[in-house]
Amino acid sequence: MKDQTVFNLVKELTELAGPIGREEQVQEWIHQSWGSFSEAVEVSRVQNIVANMGGDGPRILLAAHADEICFMVKSISPEGLIFLSPHNADSHGRPPAGLFPFGQTAVILGNKGVVPGVFTSKTGHALGPKKWDKGHTLSWNDIYVETGAGSDEELEERGVHPGCRIIWNPPTRQLGSLLYGKAMDDRALLAILTLLGESLASSKLRYETYLGSTVQEEIGLVGASSITSSREYDLAIALDIGLSSDIPGVSERDIPTQLGEGPVLLYQDSTVHYDYALTEHLADIATENDIPFQRTIYQNYACDGEMFIRAGIPTAMIALPARYTHSPFEMIHIEDLKHAVELLQAFLYAKPFRG
Repeated sequence: MKDQTVFNLVKELTELAGPIGREEQVQEWIHQSWGSFSEAVEVSRVQNIVANMGGDGPRILLAAHADEICFMVKSISPEGLIFLSPHNADSHGRPPAGLFPFGQTAVILGNKGVVPGVFTSKTGHALGPKKWDKGHTLSWNDIYVETGAGSDEELEERGVHPGCRIIWNPPTRQLGSLLYGKAMDDRALLAILTLLGESLASSKLRYETYLGSTVQEEIGLVGASSITSSREYDLAIALDIGLSSDIPGVSERDIPTQLGEGPVLLYQDSTVHYDYALTEHLADIATENDIPFQRTIYQNYACDGEMFIRAGIPTAMIALPARYTHSPFEMIHIEDLKHAVELLQAFLYAKPFRG
């Protein structure tokens, strides 16, 4: 796996527009790409995708999600300013502390195509006596999107209305071994599954292997709750973005995982405990093949693996450590991504796990 090839793939996937409930661009890409190397690809009625990679042995699902966090058009002022509703506002309607929209380019997915814009708010001299550093509480009505439209009628003519999705839209960039941009959560993991699928030889697989791409993970693991309904799986491995403590202000006592130290085997998160024996089997495979990895639990975290467990499937979870999650500059290490592919390859070719 050449670094440039990996970066190009991550860049292509992350720069697609795939907000919650509007994942069609991503899923169309997945359908075409995975269809080129799999035996068959199925698309469910809610747009989950499952690709059959062939192989013999226990039936296993490896899955990541297609959607990215987003905003929605709440209202449009007569002057053509777009006000926002988020997917993750708290019960008091205040923006979460980790929100970073200001100055970011925006894309509104309207009925007649995309409409570009910029996230903005009052700044500088216009703030007057209510300085942000003087205790003013930021509300969603302080944040809006400029598109250059002069009226609400003009935006309506361009297909923009309440309910349209909005995403931030920076390019994906590389800094040495670090890759950063939007939607690493979870497109970097779809990149792992794509690189894995391209490398697999069905005649050597020790599992009957399926790759999955789910929808609407970011608002409650919605797609994952139905992806297992079309067939029975013996095992599952959920793939998602992980966390990292190697930045100022984050305690290694709470998050003992870092960029560049390998993929993360997760034992427990906020909602479930992952299958201990399967997780230890993955650890043994990594050790036997000299693949670096990390072990942890995450206390403020959930992923599609919860729904696989609720469906009665023994499930492990592999995370890709990341800095600045749920921001326009989510950051990963390219070697962690490559080692995750290597671990899954070694797992699928090794003696099958029987529990």
